[in-house]
This record gives sequence, structure tokens and C-alpha cells, in this order.
Amino acid sequence: MLADSPGEQNPLTYLLRQSFDSLMRQVMVCLPGRVLAFNADDQTAQVECGIQAVVDGRGVTLPIIEHVPVQFAGNGRWYMWHEVDPGTEGLIHFSQRAIDAWLEQGGPVRPHDSRIFSAEDAFFVPGVRSRPGVIPNFRDEGVGMSSYDGETFIHLTDSGIELKAGGSSLTLSSSGDIVMAGRGFDWQAS
Repeated sequence: MLADSPGEQNPLTYLLRQSFDSLMRQVMVCLPGRVLAFNADDQTAQVECGIQAVVDGRGVTLPIIEHVPVQFAGNGRWYMWHEVDPGTEGLIHFSQRAIDAWLEQGGPVRPHDSRIFSAEDAFFVPGVRSRPGVIPNFRDEGVGMSSYDGETFIHLTDSGIELKAGGSSLTLSSSGDIVMAGRGFDWQAS
């Protein structure tokens, strides 16, 4: 805002703006982060925020957040899963309300605590990556799953399905062609 705007000249408006800014800097909404440890039994992680807080003009690493539910796509019948290793990058979301009762019972439930946007009420969504963590040899067609080294994958497109694992591969084309190749055999059928 310009220094000569009417709001800057009014001391009450200036005080309110400064107070609001100070309060908003304490609200946790969403930050990139990474997993330090993962518990597969309850699908929660210990996570570290990837951006520091600024306190008195210097960067301060935020405390590690414990018991953070990790998101895996799915519904009540189907789900997708993957390994969650230390270093897995993603997005940490902070709930508008306390999530403890919801975690234990499902919902809708009344929040047991009045806290809002707290680090205690975080969720982790894996897959949001920094530039050093981008997916190598990214396939921008269809849908699939792959190891980072590209040696194991499944790739589905309009033209067919390609599978590769353990040095062998299988390709099924939409035209009906089948190609298998790998350790000790090469086979092709039409």
C-alpha cells in the first residue's frame, strides 16, 4: 500500500493492519515438507516442514510434527498405496479444526478442542516435489506407476498397456498385438 494512502495516515487503521499481519503469520495453513519416519500400521508419519518460519528476521526451523495422517487415494472399496520412505516430499495441510475426535471415530464429530490451523492437526499428501525431486523421464501420456529408475513400471495409454519388471516386459496394444521380452525368452503374437 502506498505510504500516502488514507489507511496509512490513520493510526488506528495502521495498528489494526499491523496486528492482523502479526496474527496471520502464526496461522498454519499449508507448507511443503518431507517425511522423517512412517508408521505403516496406522498410516501416519513424522514430518518436517520444508520452509522455515521467520522470527526476528531470521529463519527458524519449525518443530517436527508427529502422528500426521498420510493421504492415499481411494474410497471405501478400492485404494492405491505406495511406499513412504524417509525423505518423501509432499504437502502438509493444517486443518481448520482439531482432528483428534474425527481420527478416532470418523465424522461428523464435534471438535474436542478449540484450536484452529494448528500443527497438531496436520495431514500429509505425498507427491508434491521440489525441483531436485522431480520425476525423471516423466511420461506425459496416459496413466501409470513407475520406480524412479524406470526399471519397473506399468503404463496405460489409449494405444495399449506396457509392463516392465525384473528385466522382462509385456506390451499389449489396442490393435491386439502382444509382445513379451525378457530373461531367456522373446515372444510376439498378433
